[in-house]
Amino acid sequence: PFFIEERNKDFYLRGIKEYQTNNEKGYLIDTCLNSQDNYEKLVNYFLEDNLPIIDGGVNGYIICEMIDIVDCGTHDIIIAKVINKKTLNEKSNPMTYKYYHEVIKGKAPKNAPTYQKEETLTNEKVYVCELCGYEYVGDIPDDFVCPICGATKEYFKEK
Repeated sequence: PFFIEERNKDFYLRGIKEYQTNNEKGYLIDTCLNSQDNYEKLVNYFLEDNLPIIDGGVNGYIICEMIDIVDCGTHDIIIAKVINKKTLNEKSNPMTYKYYHEVIKGKAPKNAPTYQKEETLTNEKVYVCELCGYEYVGDIPDDFVCPICGATKEYFKEK
C-alpha cells in the first residue's frame, strides 16, 4: 500500500503516462515504492500477485489491469480490467456513499457537481485537512487523526 503525497503527485502522473504510452513501468514503480517506504510503518500488508494489499480495516480487494485514463475535467476515470478479487471480511460494513456523508461527514469538493454550500451555524473554528478536505469543527486535540486520510493535526488549517 502507498499514499501519493501532493509533493509526489507529478512524479506519479508522469509514471502513469509513461506506462500508458510505451508500457514503461520503471518510473511508476519507483514512485510507488518510494511512497510505500514512507508509510510502511503505518499499515500492515501482504502481497498478492506481487502487489501490496492492505491487511486489516478493509473488506476485500480488487486487482485490475489499467486500460485507459479518461480526463473528465474535475477528476479522472480509470478504465480497468479486473484480474483478481477477494473478500477478506464478510462481516464488516463497506464504506458506502451514504455512510461517508452521514457518519464520516464527508463533503463534495467545490468543483464537484454534487457540491452544496454549507452555512456554519456556530462561532467555533473550522479546520480543513489539506490532504483530503475533511472539516473539523472546534479545537483539534493534539492526538487527532483525520478519519478519512489519517493525517495528523499539523495538516489541518483554519478555514
